[in-house]
Amino acid sequence: MKKDMKTKIIAHDQVDCFNDLAQFMSESEALYNSRPTTPEAHLGLLKLFFNEQSKFIIIEEEHKILACATITTVPNYPAVCFIGNYHLPINYKNREDIKKSLFQAVYHYCSNLQMKDIVGPINYNTWLSNRFIYPAVSIQHFWEPINPNEYPEDFLAENFEIDKKFFSYFMPTIDDMHVLKPAYDIALNQGYRFSPIDISDKEHQKILFQLNCECFNENYFYTPISFEQYKDSILNSIKGMDLSYCRFIENDERKWGYIFGIPDNHQIIIKTILVSPLTRSKGLGSTLIFEMLDRAKKDGFTEMVGALIREGNASQFFIKRSSKPYQINEYLLFKKVLK
Repeated sequence: MKKDMKTKIIAHDQVDCFNDLAQFMSESEALYNSRPTTPEAHLGLLKLFFNEQSKFIIIEEEHKILACATITTVPNYPAVCFIGNYHLPINYKNREDIKKSLFQAVYHYCSNLQMKDIVGPINYNTWLSNRFIYPAVSIQHFWEPINPNEYPEDFLAENFEIDKKFFSYFMPTIDDMHVLKPAYDIALNQGYRFSPIDISDKEHQKILFQLNCECFNENYFYTPISFEQYKDSILNSIKGMDLSYCRFIENDERKWGYIFGIPDNHQIIIKTILVSPLTRSKGLGSTLIFEMLDRAKKDGFTEMVGALIREGNASQFFIKRSSKPYQINEYLLFKKVLK
């Protein structure tokens, strides 16, 4: 006898469902991710970010969750909703039927809200996990999205279009940093200097948050979050990492930006470069990169990765002036226009 699949919509105040959701998402990730997010971590994000603007859409069978996704409305973009937290285990025999049921429920819900566009994957907001890696790669890196090929292929099969592309460039050498030396020299002559970042320091926490807000508000589909949300999610996620290569750039007036670079075996990963809009075109981004790579080279690092760079972003300037990458990982953000 064929069992019936049911659609359920979960609101932020239905906390009795949170543990089951967190457990399902972690078990789903474990099918393709060698370091799946723990149920406790999923639960923490649910409590921090799952609010009245979001709904979980669930497909279940006999009270067992088969698939899920969040739909989040964004006040700054009233005609757009984000689809995120997409989980559909890759080992289901009837996976295609489950996928169709989930997406039909998503379309129905968004249409009732009179939304025009669905964009994703974006887990609640752009501060958190977003984008699919495609194609998936054999070596999984902790600093990039990890998903099976089935997930972006599900979106493509549902006629989502590629909205934005991002790339990670694996460079064979860090010696190309010499092209940035002139900017570094000018910045030092102008009185700029560097200082370490200590995420346990409350003042540093506030400065990092302020710089992120100041710089990210120009980003695609930026949505604001609170300082407490930032501290309990973003900063909490990097506890225990080697942050010895991260630096603020400052002068006597204030801290103007920072670079977030982390070592990964023999590579130094350039994850984030932020510079205040008030000091754009002064070469401070290039200065931060040179200072970090110079120290990394002295410490024996031989390669670098420019990570998760949006197509057309200014960060590609340095990449284009460097040696040819030996590997490029690609990541996709999708959009579907509702009729």
